[in-house]
Amino acid sequence: MGLSNWWYYTGSATKAITIIGIVAIALLVVVVASPHVKPLQPVGKALGLVQVKTQVQTIYVPVNHTVYVNQTIVKVVNQTVPIYINRTVYVYVGNSSLAALEAVAGRCAGDLVILPNNTAWFVFVWLIPRDYLMNNPILYRDFVTTAYTVYYNSTTHYAQLTTGGLHFFFYGLAPEQMGLFTYGFCYLDNVTINGYYAAVCGDTIGAGPVAIQAGEFPPAELININGVYYQKYTLIAVGDSPVFAGSQIILSNRTYSNVTLVIPQVNTTYTGIMIYHSGIAMDGTFYPIDTLGPTCNITVVYAPNPQAALYITLPQDYIKYWEEADISVWGRYNPYDVYMGYYVWSVGWQPLNETNS
Repeated sequence: MGLSNWWYYTGSATKAITIIGIVAIALLVVVVASPHVKPLQPVGKALGLVQVKTQVQTIYVPVNHTVYVNQTIVKVVNQTVPIYINRTVYVYVGNSSLAALEAVAGRCAGDLVILPNNTAWFVFVWLIPRDYLMNNPILYRDFVTTAYTVYYNSTTHYAQLTTGGLHFFFYGLAPEQMGLFTYGFCYLDNVTINGYYAAVCGDTIGAGPVAIQAGEFPPAELININGVYYQKYTLIAVGDSPVFAGSQIILSNRTYSNVTLVIPQVNTTYTGIMIYHSGIAMDGTFYPIDTLGPTCNITVVYAPNPQAALYITLPQDYIKYWEEADISVWGRYNPYDVYMGYYVWSVGWQPLNETNS
């Protein structure tokens, strides 16, 4: 079935989300290009992405501003009975210039931990709006339909799911531009907290880092040049026409181009946009599709040794969502789930349906 037939037979919801995705990505292109294209610079200036030359002090878009308040979480079990939990909730206040994108695709935050041997660990938490996950055919396929069930609670009828390997591209906008291409796995509890599904993605399988590594295909390892980190990877040209043979991709022509991404500073939080890179296969041909992901705060941290990296904490306001979802699935959460080592190397891990001895 060709693309024209697919469009004819697809439902109105799929058409709508496809059109919204295309428009959102087009808006993203305008936002990203605006600081560099003169006719678009008023757009970039209005969004706070362009520095005003007449000022002496550099102006950056405010990032990572968190307000801590006491608030009641409304958690719905089986979508019917509200349960009120009296505990502290951390409320995220996003970058106002990215608010429109955040309203569609949600928000995320995480850590990129760089080690002295130029390897890195990457974990982030994505708060996915319920409607976006349920109505986006690519996300629903990869996060729900084809996901594996880790655990199913027969009492609450909630479950924890894990995806296959996924690719994400992060484009940082402030305080400087940065880029990062990653590979990893996502865990998702199929319960909504305040209208969001919580997914933990990246180096999450507990057997060591996989998100940023060496190899012919992306992702690729980091290179340190005078304290500035670069990521080089090989991009497959679209004209190579990759096709599926079972679960493997066969390339008719192996033509590559090298891409270099830069991480300007460590110990810095970058605000930007996450893009989910996936695709569809039709008539034996693979069509790549980039799906608009969340606005995101990624903190780049330098760890002097792996032991120190194990106990670097993830953003706790996001982890609170994950913990609340875990309570609905498992009946409790693991107190180690705030640490990088829990996801990358299974530090403190045990099956959550068992009691600590």
